[in-house]
Amino acid sequence: MPHYEKHVFICVNRREPGNPKGDCASKGSEAIRETFKKGLHERGLKGRMRANAAGCLDQCAFGPTVVVYPEQVWYTVRRPPTPRRSSRSTSSAGSPSSAS
Repeated sequence: MPHYEKHVFICVNRREPGNPKGDCASKGSEAIRETFKKGLHERGLKGRMRANAAGCLDQCAFGPTVVVYPEQVWYTVRRPPTPRRSSRSTSSAGSPSSAS
């Protein structure tokens, strides 16, 4: 079984329109996940890091949510990051960087 140094979980939860909690999918989280995946591949991090779709992380009201483990660093992504910026911020030593 492969061992990854880091896991990037991107909430892709989808709720009914009008739900007061909102959801990350309608705010672009699926595109954010694809951007992370592409960025990891382009930087040669595939096999060391993995970008996973996640169910609700209970932060949907704030916008698309990303959490990086094992550091447990949480991000709200207000727009899809560029592949270079997304994988660079998650491949660092776990220190948060602006993802908006």
